[in-house]
Amino acid sequence: MFQDYHEVEPDQPLSSRAANAAFPLEAALRELQCAAHDLAIAETADLISDNRVVMLDGMIRACQADAARSTAEEAEALWSAAASLGEERAELAETLPLEHAFHADQKDLARARMRASQRRLRSWLHLSCATGCAAPGFDPNIAPDEARALVREALALTPEEVSRRARFEARARLYEISAGDEDAPLDAASTQCAARIAVLLVARARDRLEALSGSSRVREC
Repeated sequence: MFQDYHEVEPDQPLSSRAANAAFPLEAALRELQCAAHDLAIAETADLISDNRVVMLDGMIRACQADAARSTAEEAEALWSAAASLGEERAELAETLPLEHAFHADQKDLARARMRASQRRLRSWLHLSCATGCAAPGFDPNIAPDEARALVREALALTPEEVSRRARFEARARLYEISAGDEDAPLDAASTQCAARIAVLLVARARDRLEALSGSSRVREC
């Protein structure tokens, strides 16, 4: 139940993709994006876990209310359904603390990874600003001013902002589901939507970095 929100192939975790980047600064940007993505996924999974209990409570109350207005035969079936849902809720309540503990560990790890990546980026930025040129280890095809702008944009993304965006988007998606939106995904795969929003700033910085690098190489050819 804990792994259902991950979309990463087992043989290629997100962090390994970051480590394979050509330049250290690009690797730091990618690792920051990966960590923000994992934080958003864990935040959303936490909300989904709680929402399962809320949904079961609502279904139980609906069955009980309908039973009070139904015929004896229908009421018996509704009370039986409510009892089955109650058993499912009890089982879920037993595992919920374990899920929350797991998600908390994942969030702590992701936040630590974000801060570590941003320390690397901040160190590079300080060195670049002090020397007035791109520090060693960064793609030489990128102008120093543009590189510094990309790093500043990535540094503006805080773990708190990632969590806030992810939880806001998750609540919006869960509201759509409860409101009967037929196009809304009903399982934890919907967390990808929150994750994409949560890492928007870093993704944009990385894409701009790669685009600039590619255009510079084309001009040289």
